Amino acid sequence: MKPQMICANCGLRGVPKNYTRGNAYIKVVTWPLSTFARYQGCPGCGAENMVPLDSPRGRQLVEAFAKFEAERPRTLRLGDEVCYLKGWFVRPASGPDLGPFTTREEAEEAERGSAGAGYVYFAEGWFIRPINSPPLGPFQTRDEAETTGRKG
Repeated sequence: MKPQMICANCGLRGVPKNYTRGNAYIKVVTWPLSTFARYQGCPGCGAENMVPLDSPRGRQLVEAFAKFEAERPRTLRLGDEVCYLKGWFVRPASGPDLGPFTTREEAEEAERGSAGAGYVYFAEGWFIRPINSPPLGPFQTRDEAETTGRKG
């Protein structure tokens, strides 16, 4: 079993995924020559900076992302719903997250249209979906989302 890792880019915890650099045309043309580069990256955002959870840097990232999540405002108000979502999201440089989007390409297009300097990530789990604003989460369980939402 592969060791659990954390992405330094988006904070996703999991096992790295295999990727191939380049667009589809380049991959098809160079496939017989095997000249395209492969790498392991985050299953959510595709970044190459996955760090083992049990390393000093991994523990530092876990703390940093936990602090970031703890500081995000979460309050359930009348009309808010707790729902299970799976998809691509955009975390802009400022402002709330956007999404979910069905494909990574849709999310990247939204990221280009936002203030920029943000990043695209994949998430699956329980979210608080406030009225007229993007979802907050993900949470591992529905109960965790509801409890966290009531704390605010």
